[in-house]
Amino acid sequence: MLGVDGSLVQLRLAQTAAPAAGLVQADITRLAMRPGSVDAVASFYMLGHVPARLQPALLAAVASWLRPGGLLLTSAPLMTGDHHEPDWLGVPMFFGGMGEDAIRRAVIAAGLHVETWEVEEDEGDGVIVSFLWLMARRPVDVQAP
Repeated sequence: MLGVDGSLVQLRLAQTAAPAAGLVQADITRLAMRPGSVDAVASFYMLGHVPARLQPALLAAVASWLRPGGLLLTSAPLMTGDHHEPDWLGVPMFFGGMGEDAIRRAVIAAGLHVETWEVEEDEGDGVIVSFLWLMARRPVDVQAP
């Protein structure tokens, strides 16, 4: 198992929760992985912190990392545009989103087959925020014998 995060604080928390995991501090938009080298990528709330203009290329990169039959499980905000929040839970935070239609186009353009696509609209405490939850799979290439 490999965990990737840009935050050293989050990686320390992950190390406590999963001491046997390999952990890497990296900007996910610049992470290089060998094509076809992973069975699955699970990412929750990460796309919402990547500039909208970089999300299609990131989804294409993730798709390339997956082995044939490999699975992507992720979430994405449905809002569009990028903005900075100066004080979000006590720290400055970047938010980006490209909207539901653009996400679907980017996932399909990356060569992934969408298996589930659900919109949830609750962040708790009466705050309504729409998030897309999707599962997509890299097709298994059928080779002629």
